[in-house]
Amino acid sequence: MKKVVSLVLSAAMVASLAISVSAFATGTQGAADATDGTWDYPWYKTTATAPSAYAGTGNEGPASYAADGNGATYWHSNWDTNHPENGSVDLSGDLDNRYIQLELDQVVELKGLRYLPRQGNAQGTQNGRATEYQVKVSTEENGTWTEVASGTWESNTDWKIAEFETPAQAKYVRLYGVHTENDNGSANMYMSCAELRVQTTQAEKTNIFLGKTASASTQLTNQEADKANDGDTTTQWCANWESHTSPNKDLNANWWQVDLGGIYHVEQLNLVFEQSSTWQYHVAVSDDAEFTDYTFDDAAITTETAAKTTVDVNQAGRYVRVYVKSTVDGRWPCLREVSGTGTVVTTPEVTKEEVQALVDEANAKHAEWYKSGWDAYAQAIAEAEEVLAEETPASKALADAKQAIETAKEGLVKRTEYTEADPFIFPGQGETATLEAEFGELHNVVSSGEKWPIGVVQNDWASHGEYVNCFDPGDSIVFYYNAPVAGTYSVTATYRSGSASNKLVWSETDNKITAGEQSAGNADSNVTKTVTFELVVNEAGEGTLVFTAPDTKSPQLDKLEIRLSKIAYSITVNNPAKGGTAQADVTTAAAGDTVTLTATPATGYHFKEWQVQDGTVTITENKFTMPQGNVTITPVFEEHRVTLVAGTPATCTEAGNIEYWHCETCDKYYSDDAAQAEIQQEDT
Repeated sequence: MKKVVSLVLSAAMVASLAISVSAFATGTQGAADATDGTWDYPWYKTTATAPSAYAGTGNEGPASYAADGNGATYWHSNWDTNHPENGSVDLSGDLDNRYIQLELDQVVELKGLRYLPRQGNAQGTQNGRATEYQVKVSTEENGTWTEVASGTWESNTDWKIAEFETPAQAKYVRLYGVHTENDNGSANMYMSCAELRVQTTQAEKTNIFLGKTASASTQLTNQEADKANDGDTTTQWCANWESHTSPNKDLNANWWQVDLGGIYHVEQLNLVFEQSSTWQYHVAVSDDAEFTDYTFDDAAITTETAAKTTVDVNQAGRYVRVYVKSTVDGRWPCLREVSGTGTVVTTPEVTKEEVQALVDEANAKHAEWYKSGWDAYAQAIAEAEEVLAEETPASKALADAKQAIETAKEGLVKRTEYTEADPFIFPGQGETATLEAEFGELHNVVSSGEKWPIGVVQNDWASHGEYVNCFDPGDSIVFYYNAPVAGTYSVTATYRSGSASNKLVWSETDNKITAGEQSAGNADSNVTKTVTFELVVNEAGEGTLVFTAPDTKSPQLDKLEIRLSKIAYSITVNNPAKGGTAQADVTTAAAGDTVTLTATPATGYHFKEWQVQDGTVTITENKFTMPQGNVTITPVFEEHRVTLVAGTPATCTEAGNIEYWHCETCDKYYSDDAAQAEIQQEDT
């Protein structure tokens, strides 16, 4: 059966957990309150050391006890004369070594220090309590130390505070016991400390979990959810359990959660488990208090064997949930303390007009302008359009939509040219793709009297703000491409021309695209024109499309908008190893086209039938209509089995016959034994 932890704390220790709500709300703090831990720099980001420390066991011992979140443990300077290696056992004349030091994980602006004396009222418990103090800080351990506070404290177990004269940048902080107590009356012999904290001026460096509303999957009496973010590691949250039952080993079943009260960017959190064991945990952040439909896989589960751990979160949300379990039999999910740092996420007011402007900007762009990032950008735009479709979108939805678009926009990588590694991709069925002329590879042919070579010019009339100019005879534009499917494409070219004789002439290096030409001229070069023509891709895959200017020149070319109008499906005829050969009159065809088949038997064979392996077609008189899909056909040939029928002379009563051969397999008649010369039965 699990033991219920019961610890008795001083009133001062309990009071130190009080939260200053106004301090968080305004970012400032009024009169110093020794019991207010709101502005404490997270203790788990500090390391305590001292030149003298008792190397004992139990609650008394090393300096680390002063930065463990546990007021029941304490650091005490060395008093064991058998172990002088642990520091001086008498500091009465040695103020330079009568101190405890905190090292922060970074340089931080600090404004104060909080000190919790050794707890208890029995004889000896006052040993080492500081009643007069001095605080020094430094940004470097071996650098210059600056005094920032000094004064006196009452001799009791309450939290004490030392306010700095002015805020100071520091990574190292030392508390000197100018005067410390001892039960035998010999002052300054020892120094002790239960907990030591430093206070920062920066709200983002404080514990954002402290005192916030907590909840859990289940909880025990006196070990409720709020015990895990009260700043005290002697209290804890534990999931509920029943006597004589084993803990639920499903990680999803046991969780602790905090409501931060607003959207925070959570940077780090620190988990203090009940004790060292084998713990498994997962941290989740959401704006949804119920974590609806939230799931995680084994890869997102972390295993920890120490009693505490620090987790880099770097996620934004209002609610933080910690799923936790122990893999040790009988060990129930418990957390002594959860703390962490983060910053408030301020959501600016965003209007529908702002989001609409971003959507309009996106709709004027084309995917082909970018090498990568377009899919995420298009997704952000689509989601924003759903928000805009609402009559009165929520402020947060508008802000999220704007943020998503701007983030995706930053991820766009502009294209400057089509290359073999980054070719133009022909569109699929129902899609349109824009090929920008300026992304082609320009080749100039120098001719006599040429004033200007082919080049890219900027102008607002062009879709991407650029077009290809001076497309003179022999000049060419090379486009590396990839056509996922063969077929007929409808192409609309946008251009300007000052001559009615201008043409667009194209070809493909390996004839994968049927060569062709299209008139593309105009008398007025200030008018933007379009012309539509067909481009036939005979073979799917990579290729090189080349536009070459004829003797009559080509126009100023802006772009080609390409749409797949007919898919060319493949026709495969699988010929057998023997018996004959067959072929189709075309190797590709669009749906609805008529395909004609021809079978040629080898000597000694005849054609029997067509067998369809792939595709749904009916072959009639060696023809079929092309379906929407590839077709594979095999011809079937049979070997002749002929029988000689001897010639019989005619008589006055019986008709005679010539010598001929009859095939049993095809039931045809032949005038030769090789069954090459077919004859009709009536001719026999």
